[in-house]
Amino acid sequence: VYLRGQQAGFSVAEMVAEQLYRAMSGWGTDESAIYAALTGRAETERRAIKTAYKARTKRELEADLRDELSGAELTRAIRLLNQGLLEPEDELFLAMEGYGTDEDTIFRVLESLAGNVRAIEVMDASYRSKYGDLVAELRARQEKLSRQIQFVLSNAGESEADRQEAGATLRRLRAERAQIAID
Repeated sequence: VYLRGQQAGFSVAEMVAEQLYRAMSGWGTDESAIYAALTGRAETERRAIKTAYKARTKRELEADLRDELSGAELTRAIRLLNQGLLEPEDELFLAMEGYGTDEDTIFRVLESLAGNVRAIEVMDASYRSKYGDLVAELRARQEKLSRQIQFVLSNAGESEADRQEAGATLRRLRAERAQIAID
C-alpha cells in the first residue's frame, strides 16, 4: 500500500535505491530503469537516493554506475544523477556520442532554442565547458554525413536520372550544412 510515495516503512529514496540496485544486479544492466529512476529528481532527492544506495549496498552509487556503464550511457546516467535532468547541451552531446548521430534530437533541441539568442549563448558556453566546441562537432558530423551520402549515391545507379537525383541531394545537403551555424 502506497502512502504519499512511501511503501510500508520504506522511503522513496530507499525504493529508488532498490530499483537502481536491481537494475545493476545480475546479468546485464537495465539502462532504461536507471534513467527512469534518476530522471526528474530534485537535488535533495538525489542526495537521499545516494545515501540510501550506500546504506543498501555499502558502495557509492556513482562508482557502481561507472562500473556498469560506459560511453554515452554513463554520461547520461551521471548527468541525471548530478543534475536530475539533461540540459540542452547534454542532449546534444549524447545525440552525437558514439556511433551514428541522432539528428532528430539535435533538431528538436536546436528548434527549442530558436530565436532565443541568450539561451543559445548559455547552451554553447555550457557545451564548451563540458564537452568542447559544439559548432565544430556539428560541422564535422555534417561533413561525415555528406561524405557517406555521396558515397552511397555515387554507387546507386548509372542512369542519368540517378545522377541528377544524386546531384540534387548533394546540393541540398551542402545548402543545409551552410545554414547550420550557432555561432
